[in-house]
Amino acid sequence: MMDVKRHVVSADEAGMRLDRWFKLHFPQVTFAYLNKLTRTGQVRVGAARVKTSTRLEAAQEIRVPPLAFDKRPADTPKADVNPLSKEERRLFDSMVIHEDKDIYVLNKPAGFAVQGGTKTHHHLDGLLMGLAAELGERPLLVHRLDRDTSGVIVIAKRRAVAAALGKLFATSLNSVYGLLAIFPIMAIPVLAGGVAIAEVWRVALVCLNNLFFSLAIGMFCSAISRDERRAMVLAVLSLLFFTCGLPLLGEI
Repeated sequence: MMDVKRHVVSADEAGMRLDRWFKLHFPQVTFAYLNKLTRTGQVRVGAARVKTSTRLEAAQEIRVPPLAFDKRPADTPKADVNPLSKEERRLFDSMVIHEDKDIYVLNKPAGFAVQGGTKTHHHLDGLLMGLAAELGERPLLVHRLDRDTSGVIVIAKRRAVAAALGKLFATSLNSVYGLLAIFPIMAIPVLAGGVAIAEVWRVALVCLNNLFFSLAIGMFCSAISRDERRAMVLAVLSLLFFTCGLPLLGEI
């Protein structure tokens, strides 16, 4: 019979909800099952009872009881994962097109699944679990691609990097797509006559400059604040200061 295990919350996991922590370390544990474990006191943080929404702090100890299910290879907890085999390492290295201290950029081939399923045990997420045994921390997917889709996929080496890039992919890319959709509309006055092409390009560059400046402010505020609402308020106030406050100060 499996013994009770105790896991220590890392610095990168500080502020994470308990249910998100379980999804990371024990992806096969459903929310309903975790809710039952917390409600009956089998899962604890320190010696205290907790809820699934409890926020974790660095260095806290999580009590994990024996879990009642059959484990798939890709769902093995981090402490029990084996390093990548030579074949798996060769496969992963063949996909890497860029690597630095924060991310991997991979060229995922068509037919290779990003995440596992009932009958899918050979996938990218499984390779990342094998890397955790080598790196000491599991790299995280920033976004996903369909199994039959080939293309570039970004992997974060640390949770803080994954959180920052995840916000960028989730919100900022829509702004970029929206801006790109506006460009053809901006060309209508040129075709109709009366507006020089240079003026259209000037407006387009101003829009791009404002977009990237806003993204930079948002990323900075997200990096210094863990609370989503506080980061949003800080970003709005910062933008108001730079766009309105500084010009007013220049007039004084």
